[in-house]
Amino acid sequence: MGGFELLLFTTDAAIVREAGAAGVAGFVVDWERRGKQDRQAGFDTQIGADDAEGLRRVRAHTRSRVLCRINGVHAGTGDEVEEALAAGADELLVPMVRRPEQVEAVLARVAGRAGVGILIETQGALACLDALARLPLARHLGFAGLTLPEGGRPVPCRLLLAEMARLGADFTMLRRSFLRDTRGLPLATHVPRILAALEEAYARWGTSGIFLSRFLPGLRAAVPPFAGVAGLPVARVLVPAAIASAIWYAFLAFAGYKVAENWDAAKALVADTNRALGAAALVLAAIGAAWLWRRSRRRTG
Repeated sequence: MGGFELLLFTTDAAIVREAGAAGVAGFVVDWERRGKQDRQAGFDTQIGADDAEGLRRVRAHTRSRVLCRINGVHAGTGDEVEEALAAGADELLVPMVRRPEQVEAVLARVAGRAGVGILIETQGALACLDALARLPLARHLGFAGLTLPEGGRPVPCRLLLAEMARLGADFTMLRRSFLRDTRGLPLATHVPRILAALEEAYARWGTSGIFLSRFLPGLRAAVPPFAGVAGLPVARVLVPAAIASAIWYAFLAFAGYKVAENWDAAKALVADTNRALGAAALVLAAIGAAWLWRRSRRRTG
């Protein structure tokens, strides 16, 4: 689908060539290792072993976008930035962000020579999302873990597809699940299948997600731009957003008129409504996840 990017973690030259021809938009070289052994001890996670040679190899075999995930900001970050740029990275991904100042330091060092994206994976980052969102970052909204539509564990792939559509995500990372599930299979057949499943998910869930997001604090201003970046048709975005906005602002006007003599009461009513809607959204998401999980278990059982 137009505007949506599949980004594949690999430094294998043959896979880079095949995946690029099949429709993968870019490739990620993973340098992050500092502290991961301790953070991920006891979990079934992946710790990359890529290096500058791997980055140069990927760069030599594709004209697509090449990203490099560096280590979290530390005393040697400046040297990592320079090494990644010299090896051909178009964009740097900064993990384990905790404060906007960390990202600002990387942006200053890059100085416009490449894009900069961040990974939201700490409590500190969640506490300063508004400040992070104001930074000139290269990426919008996406997450990792996608594989073939019928695959995915412990989270079924179709559940991830539905959530991407609901949130208006514009990219996803393909990692070990994708490489495992497609081993020996022609990527020219299966990458388009993933893109077709994304298109189907956006057609099925995107419009309702855009409508509902207009009532949810923190999402109402973000989802429509992301949906545009992801290539959704204008009418599919603007119509539900306009209807939901009309309902929301009609409610605000009604609340204002009803308690015009007591503005504090009006603000309290709006705040209580926001909290109730947020709680309802969490409950619905949990119910939906449980339903999809049970349906997946029945299919695989």
